Amino acid sequence: MMVFFRNIPSNTSLRELKGFISPVIKGGLFTAKGEMKKVEILVMRDKILNSIEHHAVATIEPDTVALRVIKKLHGKPLKGKHIAVRQYFIRSARNDNRVMSNDTDLDFNDRRTLATRRRDLEVIRHVRLLNY
Repeated sequence: MMVFFRNIPSNTSLRELKGFISPVIKGGLFTAKGEMKKVEILVMRDKILNSIEHHAVATIEPDTVALRVIKKLHGKPLKGKHIAVRQYFIRSARNDNRVMSNDTDLDFNDRRTLATRRRDLEVIRHVRLLNY
């Protein structure tokens, strides 16, 4: 399962991120141990506001451990900044509910303001650590 860490501090390294996640993955006496397959730090720029955001995505197996990471780390501080942790979903045309289909109300789709629904983000830097 892919886990998304939203708005991490800008000076966070992959080693610090791994140190933040690892204690929860190790498990305990009665909890299963997991494995981190991949970690990525994404630096994104909002084209409209011209602001920079830092996020991270980690691939954690098995799913039960990934759910435990989400539950234990959501709202916890990383380098003094509280971060949001949630499951990461890969969007495709088949599972994107923003795409208009033939059976939807066309008037409703015309009334929606797309600019307030999604921001225009672009990835400006991508740091990846695989299989460690």
